[in-house]
Amino acid sequence: MNDVDQDSLHLYEQFKRFNIPTCTIGKNKKRARKLAALKKFKDLKIEQYYGGLVIINDKYIVSLMNNKWRVVNKNIWYRHKEDIDHFVNKYILGENNETNN
Repeated sequence: MNDVDQDSLHLYEQFKRFNIPTCTIGKNKKRARKLAALKKFKDLKIEQYYGGLVIINDKYIVSLMNNKWRVVNKNIWYRHKEDIDHFVNKYILGENNETNN
């Protein structure tokens, strides 16, 4: 237990909060990193959706494992870049900014 760093403990707490199973460390570490990157944005409302997916602002479903996202009630999945900041700014916050102008 001495090898566990603060980041790992923080990621584990996020897993527990979103009820993500902690048995597969590799997958869940990637999921937790993406979740942490999304949670950086204070304007986003993030909720657990289903099996490794989260729903953002009640409109976008985002996979925590793969670089895919879709709109709620639509069946077309889109790919996004590894850069979470780019994804959020372009697709999620970008749309909100355009509608406010």
